[in-house]
Amino acid sequence: MEQLKSISVIIMAAGRGSRLGNTAPKPLSVINNNETILSKIIRTVFKLKPNKLIVVVGHKADEVVSHVRDCFKNDYNINFVTQGRLDGTLGAVEVGMSLISDGLSSVLVLPSDNGWFLKAKTLKSLVRKHLMSHTTVSILLSKEFNNDLHKVRYLISEEKVLEVQLIENNNNSRQTYLAGTGIICIEKKYFDENKHLIKPLPNGEYTISRIIEIALSRGETVSYVIADKNEIMTINTKKDMEKLRLLAKN
Repeated sequence: MEQLKSISVIIMAAGRGSRLGNTAPKPLSVINNNETILSKIIRTVFKLKPNKLIVVVGHKADEVVSHVRDCFKNDYNINFVTQGRLDGTLGAVEVGMSLISDGLSSVLVLPSDNGWFLKAKTLKSLVRKHLMSHTTVSILLSKEFNNDLHKVRYLISEEKVLEVQLIENNNNSRQTYLAGTGIICIEKKYFDENKHLIKPLPNGEYTISRIIEIALSRGETVSYVIADKNEIMTINTKKDMEKLRLLAKN
């Protein structure tokens, strides 16, 4: 099995999932055959054999940690860190980075809730592209763009991201754009030096993806990989969850 020794991984699993009506944390939602959203993405990530894996917990942190330990026992070396203030993915990445030494420079960051169908080979492609292009930040994009769901859109050339546009809920553009997946590769030093420049979205949320805007504003190259169709499925509502469970059975 290929080992990407220079990569550390941060999985963000601190969210509440209040829109799902769950009492349990969103990452612990059972999808199929007793597999949860979080355990599935951990199994996918470990096919990369990363140098270090960090799971960021928050809401009902003890339950999440206990679940992961029960699932994997001593099979994998998994580190946990708690995000105190749940104000977006920027805070999750910041606390996750605190467990990564400066010598482990490249970090793959993933949400825990949209990767049920995510393939390890897609993540490997993103990591390889990031390492080979020597960029400070790279992103996984999806063709499944939805104006009602996605907050930003990405315009690309054959080799790099050209522009990131913040969109409003009433945007009715008929143009085709690529959607962000929340999955990025970033150099730890670059994150540490620029995290204070990240501005919140209109809803007050601080998202790590906005660091791409910073890179582009400086003329820096942002590389990308496009996920296969239906590989990324975001879970925000009960209807989304029901659809995922149905698809997972097939």
